[in-house]
Amino acid sequence: MIGFMISKSRNWIRVTASLVGVFTILPLSAELPSLNEKDFLGYFIAFQTKSAQFGLASDGKISIKVLDDKGGPVSSRLTVTINFKIEQTLPNGKIDNLKINPEALESTQPATMKPKNVTFKGTLENGVTFEVCASEERGALLLGGRLLNPSEVKNPTRFGIEVKFPNALPEIRGELSKKEIKAFEDKIKDDKVDIVRVDGKKVKIPGDKPVDPSAADFGGPGITSLSAEFSTYQKKEIQIIASPNSSMIFTSKETEPMQKGFVLMWSADLVKDPEGKARMAVMVK
Repeated sequence: MIGFMISKSRNWIRVTASLVGVFTILPLSAELPSLNEKDFLGYFIAFQTKSAQFGLASDGKISIKVLDDKGGPVSSRLTVTINFKIEQTLPNGKIDNLKINPEALESTQPATMKPKNVTFKGTLENGVTFEVCASEERGALLLGGRLLNPSEVKNPTRFGIEVKFPNALPEIRGELSKKEIKAFEDKIKDDKVDIVRVDGKKVKIPGDKPVDPSAADFGGPGITSLSAEFSTYQKKEIQIIASPNSSMIFTSKETEPMQKGFVLMWSADLVKDPEGKARMAVMVK
């Protein structure tokens, strides 16, 4: 079992991982089971807070839907998605993303809306096997994983978690008047993404200014925490935190405002975390 302590520190949420057990590999079922609840059909695990709806589907893909004050999604187009990634580095230095077959995902545990240390595994065509762990802790979704047979892999291979933020700009229909343009600009002027880097430096990225988030001035040596605030999420704040021995990087390289969407990749330090104890926490406040 992996325990987490989630506590507020200034304006950030601190996530500390403590090992109280290890991964256990048990006989597996043929596929990931799914819930039968009306709002969560097809999900392996799901839960809801007052601010967001979290779901991990039976195909292994995760969706996070920010909720409005009435308890419904602010918009389906604003869903934040999370995917598990297995990357190998080829002899020529090129990074190759290995495809995960949803039909090869397996678990001994039933579908649940109260996920605590839920695990499932998968096997890729090249023989790489991996394990994923997911839990809910005080309204946060905790995710982690590891390769189960790294010594059998020919090329350097790592497990990662990719987080995709969609275009969060308000929808525009038709041509705007000068007054409407001013109102639009006023609405999005406070959009921002705040990060804390591995070296402790805090960086504030304006949401409406074109930037290359992968540039050294922003992500630098890696990111330990990120907070995203956009007007379309109705004052909700999306926070992502990497536990000790893990970090995140921006992988989107287009020079665009952060409001138009960006991609973040989490991974653990294979030297410091060979047993896959590190976690990424996602929450909406």
